[in-house]
Amino acid sequence: RRKAVMRGFLSSAVVVAPWSSSFLVAPFFFFPEPSALPVRRRAGRLYFSWEALGSRAARKVEGDVASGARLLVCPTPLGEASDVTFRVIAALRRADVIACEDTRKTGSLLKELGVVRERQKLRRHDATTAGKSALELVREIVRNDRVVALVSDAGTPGISDPGAYLVKVAADVGVKVVALPGACAATTALSLSGVDAGEGFLFAGFPAGRTPTQRRRELAKVLDEAEKRPVVVFESPRRIRDTVKTLNDMLPGIRLVVARELTKTHENVFRGFADDCLAWLDTGAGAGGPGAAPRSNPRSPSTTGTTSTSSSSFSSEPPRGEFTLVVDHKGRRRRRRPSSLDDDDDDDDQDDDDKAA
Repeated sequence: RRKAVMRGFLSSAVVVAPWSSSFLVAPFFFFPEPSALPVRRRAGRLYFSWEALGSRAARKVEGDVASGARLLVCPTPLGEASDVTFRVIAALRRADVIACEDTRKTGSLLKELGVVRERQKLRRHDATTAGKSALELVREIVRNDRVVALVSDAGTPGISDPGAYLVKVAADVGVKVVALPGACAATTALSLSGVDAGEGFLFAGFPAGRTPTQRRRELAKVLDEAEKRPVVVFESPRRIRDTVKTLNDMLPGIRLVVARELTKTHENVFRGFADDCLAWLDTGAGAGGPGAAPRSNPRSPSTTGTTSTSSSSFSSEPPRGEFTLVVDHKGRRRRRRPSSLDDDDDDDDQDDDDKAA
């Protein structure tokens, strides 16, 4: 409070009279700076103001840079810009160079977040240029003492992302790397799936392999791991149907949770068996179309998300955005076996028939 009072008086209006050499100080406008009052007490509780959190994040980033950090790993929102953290915004403002996959997408995000690109330079670092750009960025860090912020198009860099190579090269030459927490599609999909991950889960990323035989081999490994714990898989919209069909052919009745466009306006989530998921994709639900409505049977698959009046199907109009699959082996569909009570009833009916005869 004393700092707020002193800053208020120092920021008072100073008026210079043109007809004399005297200065007239007018301290009648007193507005304490919000950053000087980081905590507000209301009804016995403490509330942090937005300005205080932003100032605290800026001080944290400056402290990281002062301690020698030169590579800041900054997660970006999956789709909703308001999911970004104060610390990520402060890191993007502090960075001298921003390494990104797509300069246009990152430029739009910076504009939406209010980050003025006066000193930041966007540097392309994707799957095709990772080998060359990583060496150039590390050389610029070491020689020119630059602060580099590493971002991805959506989510945390280094998770099925070319940013992992830049982190490895920087760490090998002794550059201090600081990773900031933030959005991640794998953990977001797992948290909304309802699948028990108490014994851990496996993140398989994008299934490798270009030929159907190679992809089938990789998906067989996913199913083997799914017997022990849930498996989270990323998939592109053009290959999502082939992946679900392969899983259903290899292990019929397996249960899946498929999430599309996480945190976005047209978010879609499917919970059910693989064969029902194929029907859900074919009706256009995976593409943001109408999709199948929830059935009255509580054991039937459920779908959540927005609906549309479009009648397009998956085969005619592939969906946009990446898919996140959670493979739940424990939820596999089982065939109904006759109970012992049913067997006894059948035996009693046979005895009655014999007696009647």
